Amino acid sequence: WPKDVLAGMRRAVLERLAARGVDLRPSGRKIVLSRQGFAQRQLLNEAEIIDVLKRQGFEVVYPEKLSFAEQVALYHTADTIVGSASSALTNCIFCNPASRVIALIHENLSFNFRGYTSMIRSSGADLVFIRGKTVAGAAVHAFHANYTVAPALVMRGLEAGSGRG
Repeated sequence: WPKDVLAGMRRAVLERLAARGVDLRPSGRKIVLSRQGFAQRQLLNEAEIIDVLKRQGFEVVYPEKLSFAEQVALYHTADTIVGSASSALTNCIFCNPASRVIALIHENLSFNFRGYTSMIRSSGADLVFIRGKTVAGAAVHAFHANYTVAPALVMRGLEAGSGRG
């Protein structure tokens, strides 16, 4: 997807929020995005992942409970964001260029990796995908399969995401 178009949209939103007095300075926050309230593409061991991340100083965020402006400000000021590749993660287009994004997803290789990559990287943020294990069961499109991710993989992803590239 065209980086210049995405960057232009991003810039326009950030400029409008700044003009309204929204504080967009980096906060150093580390956040994990919960999908607890969703029925598809569930991270079935989300509670376990959150427990591990909380011990690393992460706070849990429920994006659907925040206004769009609150989400943009939160994503832009956070240093590290961990979350399922979902609509909540698309808001990482508003990350600051020094951010790290760890995207969790099932193992289906036909997932829209390129779309998420182009959106998130248009912000300048570093992006690491961690593929978990798809859980068989529900009769849904493969993109929306439920999955698990080993906590050790998430921790390795955080370490890998600590460098730029």
